[in-house]
Amino acid sequence: MEPAVRVMVVIGFRSEGDVHCFNVFDDEGDYRYTPLVFHEECWGALMDDVHEAKKDEPPQRKFVEATRCLVCESGIDNGEEFSQAQPGELQVSPRCPTGKTEVDFVEYGPPQGVCFSCMAIVDQLVEGEEEEDDE
Repeated sequence: MEPAVRVMVVIGFRSEGDVHCFNVFDDEGDYRYTPLVFHEECWGALMDDVHEAKKDEPPQRKFVEATRCLVCESGIDNGEEFSQAQPGELQVSPRCPTGKTEVDFVEYGPPQGVCFSCMAIVDQLVEGEEEEDDE
């Protein structure tokens, strides 16, 4: 079992004090954005780096917020797409009827919203790491 964070693009709505999130699909019923899974320590380091990059920017407030970004605390509008970071763990499935090892993501803890502005920085950081690995 490995602690991990699954990041998916969702659309959120606040209703009666609760935030309800829905996965974002394309016209064919596939995820519009492929969900990503990060090792928990790697995700934490990325969030620290993004927080450092945005520390001098004041949070953007919205009139009707569904939620706020975990990193920069900016508001995320009702009906706005954002990334949802879900803590959990990767577990090897005990059953493998096809003979292929299957890995399940088991959620634990509440998911946290991350705005697209912060996720753009995550994307740049990850691309930079991949370029370093290629050299």
